[in-house]
Amino acid sequence: MHLPHLIGPMRHYLWILKTTHSGADLDTSLEMAKGSLDGGLQWTLYDILNNRSAPLSMSCISSIW
Repeated sequence: MHLPHLIGPMRHYLWILKTTHSGADLDTSLEMAKGSLDGGLQWTLYDILNNRSAPLSMSCISSIW
């Protein structure tokens, strides 16, 4: 089956998946929302982003919720 009209939408879907799973959307979201966040939450989120490869990142994330 050949469906050339789906090539563009599938490429866009692949881009969405790559962007979402790479963590880039978290960086972008924080930059867009930082003016609306209080100082403590903003600091915590930047700390998570700056230390995302550290083993304690997940415990820090769970402390927000």
